[in-house]
Amino acid sequence: ALGTFPDWNPSHYLDVGEMTYGVAIGYDWMYDAWTKEQKNEFIKSIMRSSIDISYKTYFNQAIKNGGNTGTSWWDSTNNWNAVCNGGVLVAALAFMEEDIYRCSRLAEGTIRGFEHLLPKFAPAGAWAEGTGYWAYTLKYLTIACSTLENCCGTLYGIEKSPGLERSQTYSLDLEGKTGTFGFGDVGGGEHTKASFMYYWAKVYGNSEIGAAADYAMDKFGFSPDVFDLIYYDANYVSDDYKRPLSTYREGTEVVTFTSGDEETDTAIAIVGGMGVATSHDHLDSGSIIV
Repeated sequence: ALGTFPDWNPSHYLDVGEMTYGVAIGYDWMYDAWTKEQKNEFIKSIMRSSIDISYKTYFNQAIKNGGNTGTSWWDSTNNWNAVCNGGVLVAALAFMEEDIYRCSRLAEGTIRGFEHLLPKFAPAGAWAEGTGYWAYTLKYLTIACSTLENCCGTLYGIEKSPGLERSQTYSLDLEGKTGTFGFGDVGGGEHTKASFMYYWAKVYGNSEIGAAADYAMDKFGFSPDVFDLIYYDANYVSDDYKRPLSTYREGTEVVTFTSGDEETDTAIAIVGGMGVATSHDHLDSGSIIV
């Protein structure tokens, strides 16, 4: 990928966001192992391919070249916001000593950027792009928040966003008998893994979220990954989670019913939503899924 897109493909800035995460985390976690020459290569790459262009975007100096360059991602209300702003935030904190002025302003800019994304979780934690993009969005938002908390000792009120706490069990509500109910760009025939639930269980002191994550791991046979190891805290996992038989998520207007938790039980979802006004919607409004 780097050979094909040595500049990290800024015409599709989601690629820059993901690469920025990877480079920043690799640089920081292995900092003591890198040679001076290797560190210089990290610094040169991140400044050229992420910090420079991101700074121009936040402060209205970027020129739109089509696609999602320019200022079209930092204040977006879909998954791009979490990935791009989050990647820049992690990089700004990891490389702060290399350019204190720009990196500190970038860190501030990312948090202001999140202000455009977070209201989309209100009022009930549903995510209109489907559970696949819900997991993608929250994965990167969680990495950013975990980094912010570790480095700055605060989430600057992000955790108080209406609907964010309730959102942690959103995909679990939408699990059918053969996979996640398919609306938005959710994919098909798969269950949705959400390791970040363990992190938010700790943030909110809500052991039911941790229990729901445990339930999903056991029920759907998910294998633990590195994020489970990082976020898991037994103090915030109870053993009394019981999946509800019916749920209603206002705003996106999703209702689910199930007669039980066995494979032979019936499960139904009804999707309202906002139609094509929502990213990744496919005229799904009005669907009834059995």
